Amino acid sequence: MGERRAAEFLLTGQAMGAGDAAEAGLITRAVPHDELPGEVERVIASVASRKGRSGGITRRLMHAGRTAGLRDHLEAEAENIARLAGEEAAKTSIAAFLAR
Repeated sequence: MGERRAAEFLLTGQAMGAGDAAEAGLITRAVPHDELPGEVERVIASVASRKGRSGGITRRLMHAGRTAGLRDHLEAEAENIARLAGEEAAKTSIAAFLAR
């Protein structure tokens, strides 16, 4: 959320609804309350369906990127890409992507 938009909410006391939060990038999506359990299950299933070690490595890189310098972070990404590229799960995923 940009400084001006944040100032608007903070200085006016305006309530922020789910749509505003999604638009500002504070949440990834807003869903109606009655659809929330199904959406949670869908997201969990999507994350859990990832094969190989790439999900865990991606999460670690995301967290490390908050404090690492750009050069160090890019080196860590390159090392992990090179390491994962030889794994069977990566080869299968790349082949499926290229077949689209």
